[in-house]
Amino acid sequence: MRYNQLSYYSGFAGQHNFIQGVTRSVKNFLETQMGREVDITCEGATVSGRIVRIDGDVLHVEKDGVICYVSIPRIVVIWEQREKKVQSPGFTNRS
Repeated sequence: MRYNQLSYYSGFAGQHNFIQGVTRSVKNFLETQMGREVDITCEGATVSGRIVRIDGDVLHVEKDGVICYVSIPRIVVIWEQREKKVQSPGFTNRS
């Protein structure tokens, strides 16, 4: 192997190790959120529900009796769900 090829492959290995480290960090964080209601954004899709389980790099999210399986390395953003304020329909008077 030439030097250029060697540095390319060692750079790829470094990037791979970095991604594994980030995945481990996200996984550790998700374990602290077990049982909580969250909104999760993954590369263009958003999933809402309660975190029920983690198997390897797969997160199990449940909502209304339906389980959704999320790839942990694909997670971009995680929010805690907030209770939405119920407002009566129509105009409201602001004083």
